[in-house]
Amino acid sequence: MKITNNIIPGLCSISFRQLEAEDIISLCRELGIPAIEWGGDIHAPHGDAARGKQLSRLCRDAGISCPSYGSYYRVGISEAQGLPFSDVLSSARALGAETVRVWGGIKNYTEYSPSELDAAVRDLRRIADLASAEGLTVSLEYHENSLTHTPEAVEALDKAVSRQSVRYYWQPPHVLNDQACLNSLVDLGERLTNIHVFQWRLTEFREQDKRIERLPLEVGIPRWRRFLAALEGNRTHYAFLEFVKGDDPQQLRRDWESFCKILEKK
Repeated sequence: MKITNNIIPGLCSISFRQLEAEDIISLCRELGIPAIEWGGDIHAPHGDAARGKQLSRLCRDAGISCPSYGSYYRVGISEAQGLPFSDVLSSARALGAETVRVWGGIKNYTEYSPSELDAAVRDLRRIADLASAEGLTVSLEYHENSLTHTPEAVEALDKAVSRQSVRYYWQPPHVLNDQACLNSLVDLGERLTNIHVFQWRLTEFREQDKRIERLPLEVGIPRWRRFLAALEGNRTHYAFLEFVKGDDPQQLRRDWESFCKILEKK
């Protein structure tokens, strides 16, 4: 498989919460997926450094890297609720991660009161400084019900926080058309760390668990080629497959074939 020089494909472990971590490693080794973003909720629990080191060793033996730790630390909330960022950092270090993905709170930027926003910004600065002292960055992502739910929110938060060690993941915001999604990716510039890759669409259902329909990645080959082509010549980014249709390993095999087509050089 020929891939673009600066895009390294991978898999988010939380795509298969029903599988043991060892099974995910075996699946990635079978398919030739070279990187895994481990999730902190099940496979690489926050603060369990021994498990993190074990997963790092198993991945290394399988020729797989662990560049990102997908934590469930929520800015401005988790520390008070019993999840110290020190535990998150402990796991990230054990895995050998380069960045720690965190969540931007629990509601949209526009729903924060001034005092709530101030507390969130102070906490984000604090954890960014702690991560930076360990040689890591902190990454947020475009996500509903968070401080980074839109490109405009990302810009406002980034300006308020003003930390070089705060970076951003990108995934196509569901509410934007393809051109607006592409613009949001390009606008991140040097602040971009990695990417989550999936092909979803909004439905007409209003229930939270029915608003998103997962599709085979094959449907999105043209748009994802366009997205990733915008990063040609930039520094290296990991692009992690996330949440395949039906949480089905067989669907991952098909999506991986599609992903390889996306990443092939013309």
